[in-house]
Amino acid sequence: MRRTITASLLILGCFQAISQASGPYLPSRVEPKQADDLVYRVGQAVYSGELKLGGGQSCANCHKGSLALKKGSLKEISAQDKLEPQIYKCVTESDRVNGTIDKSQMNAVVRFLSKRYKL
Repeated sequence: MRRTITASLLILGCFQAISQASGPYLPSRVEPKQADDLVYRVGQAVYSGELKLGGGQSCANCHKGSLALKKGSLKEISAQDKLEPQIYKCVTESDRVNGTIDKSQMNAVVRFLSKRYKL
């Protein structure tokens, strides 16, 4: 009887030591695979009309629906390095946005168009 009690206490002690040594279960934290690209989001906001340029106008007034930009013409403009001047011309024309665009917004729109249309 004495051996049985001693053996059961040893087994119980070993079990407790093993269970406490392993610690609590904490699953590994899953990080997002792709960092959110803030510059891309700003360019998307300018292009879609969420961010207004000039006197309350936006690029979406000219570039949505059937008037949306086409990949072929953008590739042609991009190949000639005329994307920035074309955007600047589009923004500053009086019949279009009639506004101004700063350098950071210009870079954001160029990045958005490049990634969106895979230029």
